[in-house]
Amino acid sequence: MNENLTENKRTSERRRIFYYLEVEDTQTKKPLGRIGDVSANGIMLLTSQALPLNTKYSIGITIPDSPELKSHFPSLPQDRVVKMSVITRWKKADHNPSITCIGCQVVDDETNKQEVSSEASRVFEQLIQYYGFSDGYKQFRQLYPV
Repeated sequence: MNENLTENKRTSERRRIFYYLEVEDTQTKKPLGRIGDVSANGIMLLTSQALPLNTKYSIGITIPDSPELKSHFPSLPQDRVVKMSVITRWKKADHNPSITCIGCQVVDDETNKQEVSSEASRVFEQLIQYYGFSDGYKQFRQLYPV
């Protein structure tokens, strides 16, 4: 199931998100899955759907409504949905056999070139700061493996 694995071509560090934020296809309004991790230029989507590779999706990432979150996400749109375009690049089986991990590259809507908008970049940084594990988590897991 490891198709088109381009994970090793990553140019920025991947950060796990401990709250699996919902992702929907903004054109069909149907859920696609949840974010498993995020990097400066992409996301890993956890999904039970068979999404084809090298396919462009317009997605919306829903940030939960909470007074506490508003201070952490000052640039959050009114509807709490961060919109962007991604192209599916790779997929692999998850430990849970009903879930597939799909690597998505954030791209410019018109050119399809890798380009993270300033809005998406700010939101990714805020996601990492609020929902992401700290950099110390890697060292902790090296010392204390599961």
